[in-house]
Amino acid sequence: MKKILLLILLFYSFLGFGQEYGVWFSTLINNSRYESFNIRNVNEFTIKYLRQGRGEEAIIGGRVRRGESYNVSEVVKVESERMPVQIKIFRYEYNSSTEICRYDSGSNGSIPELKKYQYYGAYQKSRYLCDGIEIIRSRSKEKKSTCFGIMLPYYTQPDDNLRSRKDLLFKTQENIFLDAIVQVPEIVWEYNYDNKGFKHFPESIKHNFPMKSTVGEILIKENIQVGKPLKIKVRTDKSNLFSKVVSIGGKEIIRFFPELSLGIMSFNILAASPELSSIKPVKTTCNYSINGGFTLNLKRDLYTSEKETLVMTLYYDNNVLINQEFTSSKLTDNKDGTFGYTWKKLLDAGNYKVKFQTHKKKEGIDKDDPSWSSLIPADFVITKANKVKFSITNTSDETCFEKNNGYINIKAEGEGERTFLYQLTKEQVVQFYNGTSWVDYSGTKVDEKTWFPFISKNNTKIGNLAKGNYRVKVKDSKSCFAR
Repeated sequence: MKKILLLILLFYSFLGFGQEYGVWFSTLINNSRYESFNIRNVNEFTIKYLRQGRGEEAIIGGRVRRGESYNVSEVVKVESERMPVQIKIFRYEYNSSTEICRYDSGSNGSIPELKKYQYYGAYQKSRYLCDGIEIIRSRSKEKKSTCFGIMLPYYTQPDDNLRSRKDLLFKTQENIFLDAIVQVPEIVWEYNYDNKGFKHFPESIKHNFPMKSTVGEILIKENIQVGKPLKIKVRTDKSNLFSKVVSIGGKEIIRFFPELSLGIMSFNILAASPELSSIKPVKTTCNYSINGGFTLNLKRDLYTSEKETLVMTLYYDNNVLINQEFTSSKLTDNKDGTFGYTWKKLLDAGNYKVKFQTHKKKEGIDKDDPSWSSLIPADFVITKANKVKFSITNTSDETCFEKNNGYINIKAEGEGERTFLYQLTKEQVVQFYNGTSWVDYSGTKVDEKTWFPFISKNNTKIGNLAKGNYRVKVKDSKSCFAR
């Protein structure tokens, strides 16, 4: 009997997708012991043989020992520049090859694209004739299927593997896929929490691609504790795979496709980010100053012993990024069960949004990290202080020559809790009241010695004035001037 090889060719073209996908491809071993299977990447001109269960590579043209069979069953990563994928299956007889199966036998002979989230199967009509079936449309011939393929997101171990209950399992850029969720029955997600063995994800999400669930949704039946390990794997689900009945030694045996899986990914459970209690905005000191701020009050302190770092990202209300701050130090104990962090950079009045999260690195988190997009911002408003204003309510000239009994009555308003002061200038010279009369000030401490408090909170009378031209300035107890 001639040695026969089935060759699967993956053809790629450039479409510039942003993420990496993988083709899950598996074939059943035929009952001929002289058949082999291989995958060829025609762009790199390499051919790889996979010996079932051993993963060994063989040389092209190498002899297949009697009694051995080969099987192409693996997840082939398809980088974005090599999308979409097209597949043919060939038979190799020594130095010649014949196309025997393509994943959809179009009447025009064209090779269809293997689309994301659609899986294809091929089955033998006779020994080496295959018909392609797009399983999304029809599964009536699945029991005869000898190979199947599906293109799905390709997940990798993230560098940042710390997750809290509320975190998405996959929240870093390389594992974020914006596609709508599709249920893929042939592939199943499993977790191993606290080294207790692998279990299926909850029924509603165990076949989801892309995987967009949080740790809490995955471990909904577990008692989640800080510091416990979490391992994740995704594999073919034998219970939902195509099967084939073959006759070996007079006995009918059901052949299942070999199990495929991505590598096990490891995570560590950390405490969930503290919950927000309140945001306390701080007004600008004056209506013209840019020195507002806010304090973020949380329902617990940071776990500094676990190197927990609070990272906050501030935005304008139009989502334009302003700045980011972080701290690994203990927060301010407000003595009411909450703990505060006061934003360090001074801010103008306006509408703001803040997002925050914690991690175990004493550094910030990149503003473009996908984890920020999953957080709901907290809105707050920094207002300007009330403007200081005053008016002259009454004036009076001297009643007699050099009597010095003229006066000016003033009324001021501004921030409600503040008091007011005034400064008097006569003929462009700042005045000082010596207890009996106003005189020109000649000292060096004009800002300390020439401002006088109002008699009452909002009103005052400037008396003992001689004939002349006067000018009055008013400020409040926070040194905000009437302008």
